[in-house]
Amino acid sequence: MELRESDYAGLRKEAIEQGKVCHGEYNQHNVLMLKPGTAVTNFEHWGFDVQISDLYRFMRKILEKYSWDVRIGMEMLRTIIMYTKKHWFPEKIQRNCRILSDRKKTGNILSGNALEAIRFK
Repeated sequence: MELRESDYAGLRKEAIEQGKVCHGEYNQHNVLMLKPGTAVTNFEHWGFDVQISDLYRFMRKILEKYSWDVRIGMEMLRTIIMYTKKHWFPEKIQRNCRILSDRKKTGNILSGNALEAIRFK
C-alpha cells in the first residue's frame, strides 16, 4: 500500500487534534543512557504528529549504519513491541514536551540542552 492510498492524512489530523507529540528528530544521537534511566535531548524539531514517525526516524538511522540488515530491523521491532507492552513511553514523551512547550510560551527556558534533557521517570 502506498502512502496516498492509506489514511495517513486522517491519522495525522487526529494526532494533531489529540495533541500527540513527536520528537521530530528521534535518533541515537538524542538518546542518553544514564544510570538512573534514559534521557532524550534536543527537542528543537518537536511537534504534533503521528508518533510512529519517530520510530521510523530512529530505525532508519540505525539501519543505515548496518547496511539495512533485515535481521537487525526485525530484532528492533521485537524489542520495541516487548518494551511497549511493559512501559508505554509515548505518554512520557508527550508530558515532557508539554512541559517544554509551557516553558517556551512563558519564556522560562534555559539556553542550550540543559533543560531539554528530561529524564523518563
